[in-house]
Amino acid sequence: MSFEEHGQEFLQYVADNEARLKKNLKKNITYNPDIFDDVFQDTIIKVYDRIMKGVTIKDFEQYFFIASKFQYINEDNKVKKRLKVEDSEFEPDDDRFAEEDNGWKIKEERNENINELFRFLSKRLNEVFTPAEADIFLIYYRLKSEKAGISYHKMVKITGRKFSEISQIIQKIKKFIRTDEAIIEYKKKILNGNID
Repeated sequence: MSFEEHGQEFLQYVADNEARLKKNLKKNITYNPDIFDDVFQDTIIKVYDRIMKGVTIKDFEQYFFIASKFQYINEDNKVKKRLKVEDSEFEPDDDRFAEEDNGWKIKEERNENINELFRFLSKRLNEVFTPAEADIFLIYYRLKSEKAGISYHKMVKITGRKFSEISQIIQKIKKFIRTDEAIIEYKKKILNGNID
């Protein structure tokens, strides 16, 4: 059996057993709906890529369970670390806490920061990527930041593109965002409240 056939066999196995594979993972993690679907989809791609590089898998279910659990724990730890950093940004003597209802002002500022970052990302991504690629990522980013819940499968339905295309575009742009100096500097400005 060729790598391609083995890869297709794996993808068919996931399609036929998706509900059970998700249930297996959910039972063994601290479930976070904000990251669950993305981790699940990312794991499918990573396992498929490993098969294409020559790995033969005898037990799809066990291999996928271990890979998805490992992937989920890593992502969950990143989210928790990020939330801890965000929480530490607001000190008790911050003027915003002087408000009677202090929560609304912080939420308002957070939303404004997301909007500013979204505008900057839109401009920057359109300079580097095709308009179609930038749009796919920006739709994904916007829905994620608003906690509307979005997965690669939903993006396939929204855009009409193939799952593999959506996954590759989002992963490529995520990697770019993590390393692009202009975006890193802009995020720092937002965190420090120095937006022009």
